[in-house]
Amino acid sequence: MIRILGKPECPHCWKLRLALSEAGIPHHSLAVDPADEQNRETLNRYSPQGTVPVLTDGEVVLWDSSIMIEYVADLGGPGVDLFPGNAAARARARNIQHYSDTIAGPALQSAIYKIRHVPKSERRKDKAADGWLGCQAHLEKLLGDRTFFAGDAFSVAECALAPRFGLAERYGVGVTTKFPNLVRWFAALKARPSYGATLPDVFSRPTAKPAKTSGEKRPFRGIMPPT
Repeated sequence: MIRILGKPECPHCWKLRLALSEAGIPHHSLAVDPADEQNRETLNRYSPQGTVPVLTDGEVVLWDSSIMIEYVADLGGPGVDLFPGNAAARARARNIQHYSDTIAGPALQSAIYKIRHVPKSERRKDKAADGWLGCQAHLEKLLGDRTFFAGDAFSVAECALAPRFGLAERYGVGVTTKFPNLVRWFAALKARPSYGATLPDVFSRPTAKPAKTSGEKRPFRGIMPPT
């Protein structure tokens, strides 16, 4: 069985859980805090970066979340396609995943850091907040009137972006009516069984009843900084 070492709130770990849930692949999740010395030793045995997530499946060991998504997509059963459509649509999905990981993620992380560590009375509008808003404006245009970012089907783009917007909502910087396409898109994502099944336990549960993910365990209950 696939085993995942990760942090419940880490968006890279969450996107992997979403992919596994959408693909219906049984897996076991083990919460690991890289700040703990013993956990670091464990992670260093699998990952040259010493970071989460780490995926093991027999002799297969992966430590980059984007490669893990490709692996999950290759394992997916009939009717499951995280890279749907033609070559252009699949490239679009991969491109948006990369944008989420390298641009939107760091922008959101800066905004959340400010919320968590700067007293409200001292907060000012700055580049951190503007950066995340700018990412939302860019994504609003990319989405347009599509149901999903890569077209008519859920894809790796949703796996990557849903955790970012989930974290943003958690920390009070979620998408607003200024971006109606994103509001519509995120509401539809939260109604999917996979979102409720993979939501970190420290988050509020969505109104839709979540489906149970096979093998999913979340012993860790603390709130970890997003990565």
